Amino acid sequence: MALSDPEVLVIGAGATGGIVAKELATAGFRVVGLAQGSWRRERDVRHDEIWINRRHALTNDPVRQLTTRRLRDTETAISSPITRRPPRRRATPR
Repeated sequence: MALSDPEVLVIGAGATGGIVAKELATAGFRVVGLAQGSWRRERDVRHDEIWINRRHALTNDPVRQLTTRRLRDTETAISSPITRRPPRRRATPR
C-alpha cells in the first residue's frame, strides 16, 4: 500500500490529540499523528487518578521537559515557571 501525503498533522497525539486524529480520519482526511512519549499499554498505567496526576504519569514532567508559552505568534516563547507545591497535609480528626 502506498502512503499519500497527509492533509492534517496532529502534533501531540495523546488523549486529546488521538481523539482529534481519529475524528478527522473518520471524516475522510489523511492524518498523521506525532507523539513525544513512549507507547503505553493498559498494563503500563496505574489506575489511580491522584497518583497519575501528582507523578505526571500521563503528562510531561515539568522538571524534565520544559514547557513554553507565548500570548501572540509575534512573541518569543518563554519558559513557564515550575511550581512545586508541598504535599497537602491531611486534617487530623478532632
